Amino acid sequence: MFSNNLYERVRMKNIINDQIYIIGDVHGCYKSLLALIEQLPNKQNSKIIFVGDLVDRENDSYNVIKFIIENKYDCVRGNHEDMLLEFGPTKEEPLVNDESRDWLYRCGGNETLKSYKTREEYFEHYDFLNSLPLYLEYKDYKTHDDRYLVTPEKLYKVLYLGTL
Repeated sequence: MFSNNLYERVRMKNIINDQIYIIGDVHGCYKSLLALIEQLPNKQNSKIIFVGDLVDRENDSYNVIKFIIENKYDCVRGNHEDMLLEFGPTKEEPLVNDESRDWLYRCGGNETLKSYKTREEYFEHYDFLNSLPLYLEYKDYKTHDDRYLVTPEKLYKVLYLGTL
């Protein structure tokens, strides 16, 4: 399914002549993500950052995560990744339980799980998502007034925060 919302949630900002594209709420829309990135000007020389909610709702979370891993894009964990980590199968508990129903059927977890062909693929991505930080700081990207870029979870626009 093609998601127009994905296009609406891309935020662009030029910082010291560098293009930075911040993308969030992909929600398993792999083909839409590829179409979006294809439209970004100067994408080869730009920084692309993902701010969570890569999974759930649509049916291709596997390829979204694979794409981010293969391209070594920066990424932070969003609330949908947190739900997968909390309610999805783990190596210790391979079956989902009654507490998982809301995630599975209302939040799109079922679509995420269906996108995996093997348990090995799922657990490789599970470990990747578990390793993601909640925020990233980009001290090399400073504004003219000496503030730098921070990308926290649930970021829907570029934020400039002073030195912490």
